[in-house]
Amino acid sequence: AVRRVQPQHLPVPAILPLLDAVVAVYSHGLCCLVRSGSQQQPTRAVEIDISSLPGAPDPRMQTPIIGGAIWKRNSILLASRTYLLRLDVGGGLHQPRSCSVLLMQPSKPLASACAHPTEHRIFTGALDGGVRCYRSDTHRPLPERSFKVSCGVTCLAVSGSTSGSGASAWMAVGCEDSTLSILGEVGLRYVLR
Repeated sequence: AVRRVQPQHLPVPAILPLLDAVVAVYSHGLCCLVRSGSQQQPTRAVEIDISSLPGAPDPRMQTPIIGGAIWKRNSILLASRTYLLRLDVGGGLHQPRSCSVLLMQPSKPLASACAHPTEHRIFTGALDGGVRCYRSDTHRPLPERSFKVSCGVTCLAVSGSTSGSGASAWMAVGCEDSTLSILGEVGLRYVLR
């Protein structure tokens, strides 16, 4: 039987066949699962927002999904211009367990980098507007310290930490549109814009 799914006005970069279902992945991060029905259970569609899963990257840092594949029968791999994501669907696709970031990269060239003077952190700024943080000892991304600005980042600088509890370093971010923003490195609160 042919079933209709609520139309979305976004591209569908991946249609993934499963044993008893089909998954349509929309570019903005919504997955629509259409499961074949039986006499006891009618055909139904379930929508899953990837950004709502545990371990998913911050939606502000996500770029459109450009492709996907089924991997090892219990995972879905999704590629965006910024991330390679793995959705754990071992408990069934109608209720994915988690999302994990396998790879993270900027969608446009890097234009700046700086290292924290006292902590094990490196920051990169890219022309896609992303400021990404990595641990310098393990080279692992720190998404909780990464953020996005309105246009391309052309320069970065981080001050040393000030003493006292709750104190943080300050970060200066220069952008393509000639703006300079200064914010607290830990709380990411703007001091000067």
